[in-house]
Amino acid sequence: MSWLNDDGLFVTFGNEKSRPSQGGSVTAADGATKLIEFDVAYDEVVSATPAIVGSVVGDVAPKGIILPEGALIEKVDVLVTTAWTSSGTIGSATFVLGTKEAGDRSTEADHDGMLTSSATGTVLGLATAGTLTEFVQGTTGHGADVGGSALAENQVVVLSNSAHSSHPYTAGAARVRIWYR
Repeated sequence: MSWLNDDGLFVTFGNEKSRPSQGGSVTAADGATKLIEFDVAYDEVVSATPAIVGSVVGDVAPKGIILPEGALIEKVDVLVTTAWTSSGTIGSATFVLGTKEAGDRSTEADHDGMLTSSATGTVLGLATAGTLTEFVQGTTGHGADVGGSALAENQVVVLSNSAHSSHPYTAGAARVRIWYR
């Protein structure tokens, strides 16, 4: 059983506690830019409803990927590590990346704040392993948080495929990098 304590810390026990976090964070050489990097498999993007990264594939208490209060998101990179497929059309499937409030882990902060439904399989080149797509303010598919205002609070990263009902993923993997100051 897990819960959020009064200090805003996510508390887990037993098997829930033993699962490592799915992503990691480093500081760039300039000392100001930070990078959060995590891997995503197709079976984590199985709904049009945004889900916390790591919550779909059997983790009953996902720690999630936390973006800190005050972060200014500069860009988001998506690197296709294994080609994606869909039982619909891969080019029409979407890769929507956003956030929920880390405090209660259920309230929307901005479910498409980093990548919108315009970030389709075609835009991302999901069908081709090795494709790297960079999203900065002004590029097709970027959300309002990319190049926008500082985050007002800690937020947990969520993913969805807004076209899941007609274009569900059947295979694929990607590495996502969120660059912020």
